[in-house]
Amino acid sequence: MTALAFQSPGARLRAAFSAGVGGGDCARPCTLRLPRGALTLCFDDFSQGAALTGAAALERVEARGTFFVSAGRMGAVDPEIGALYTDEDVRRLAGAGHEIGCAACDHRDERALEADEALSQCARNTIELALIGLSRTPRTFAYPQGRVSRSVKHALPGDFVAARGRSPGLNRGRVDMAQLKALPFFGWAALDPLLAALDRADRDRAWMIVYMRDVANAPSAHGAPTGALGALLRKARALKLDILPLAEVADRALAHDALTARNTRGAHF
Repeated sequence: MTALAFQSPGARLRAAFSAGVGGGDCARPCTLRLPRGALTLCFDDFSQGAALTGAAALERVEARGTFFVSAGRMGAVDPEIGALYTDEDVRRLAGAGHEIGCAACDHRDERALEADEALSQCARNTIELALIGLSRTPRTFAYPQGRVSRSVKHALPGDFVAARGRSPGLNRGRVDMAQLKALPFFGWAALDPLLAALDRADRDRAWMIVYMRDVANAPSAHGAPTGALGALLRKARALKLDILPLAEVADRALAHDALTARNTRGAHF
């Protein structure tokens, strides 16, 4: 990520509003026009089990996911989910084609970040990821603890094509690419509602984003059971949904939205 991308929050806010993307609380409006439903699996501040078992589940169905990494947390032991990812895990995931998304470098408390701190945390995280050997800078962001700050939404660097919170639901129609909706995958009890949501994503050609922190046969309270994750992926494949990382779906959606806007303007001349 370039240094220019991290201009002052005030400058970013002024630019956002002058560009007409700051209307209401929607920072980056986009109209989704997907050819078919899409599924993205996200792993937030994840366990080593997710780095291994979660990645393997995706790879078995020839799919890839998004792993949000806080560089300052690599190698830590989390009281809720145990050992977290290591730098070796992150390099392996990136090498296998999974997306490495950006999280705050070491922010772990419950308050929402404000713009100055968020941009600083993102810049530090990007530098730390480069230092461990990642050649591609992150292009998506996950709000810490899912807590979205309006100032951060409107100040996100342009290098980020999408950002994700934890507001529940499917993404369809007019969406905010700076605050995409997502559904939790915590335990077996989540499986049936998620399978039903897959049917809706297929019917409505919607983008379904699912997040978890852990994957194991007996996961933590913030994780998906291995068998349940496999069942979700098998149904997504049976429905012929696209199973793609966050940035890839965002790129497709934004490109189609821009093309449609150009064609609409051209039709008025």
